[in-house]
Amino acid sequence: MTPEQLFEIGVKMEGHPDNIAPAFFGGLVCAVMTPYKTFFIREDVSPAFRFFAAIPDFDLPTVKAREALPEEVPYPDAVFNVGRATMTFLALSKGLTELIGVSVNDKLHEPYRKSLINHYKEVTRTAKRMGSLNSYISGAGPTLMFITKADDERFYDKMRFWMKENLPDWDFIELKPVKDGVLLRD
Repeated sequence: MTPEQLFEIGVKMEGHPDNIAPAFFGGLVCAVMTPYKTFFIREDVSPAFRFFAAIPDFDLPTVKAREALPEEVPYPDAVFNVGRATMTFLALSKGLTELIGVSVNDKLHEPYRKSLINHYKEVTRTAKRMGSLNSYISGAGPTLMFITKADDERFYDKMRFWMKENLPDWDFIELKPVKDGVLLRD
């Protein structure tokens, strides 16, 4: 069985390719489903970036996070997100650090879910002040992600110190993009 065939099975089991695609293929992956096949584009994440995660000391069930979303979204908000999603993919793959502050913004889920994450505003504002290019909620949450320039050597130490002082039960770690996804062995 090929990785692509296993991928299709995983997508059917999960119901969407959002998590399965990067797990299978590594890197930066954009995927869309049709009734017959899931299509994807994969690029390496540029080494121009570093990624950090603030992991809260509480859970946020996906069901609860989904319930916070409206059934319909305003058309301008959908247009806002489509352009930024495209720009984010290209910026992350091409190392365009100056675009991340603009592109990693959302009107379809963060405005509705951020109130479910204790200290959201405080943590994201502090990270921005300490050099984060931008932040976002990882999946349904509650983990908060931060993107910095790769040469920013101070962000991690400053943010980690602040977290220990203000939110000592939260974890703060650096995450590195993985170039390879699932490796199949005979």
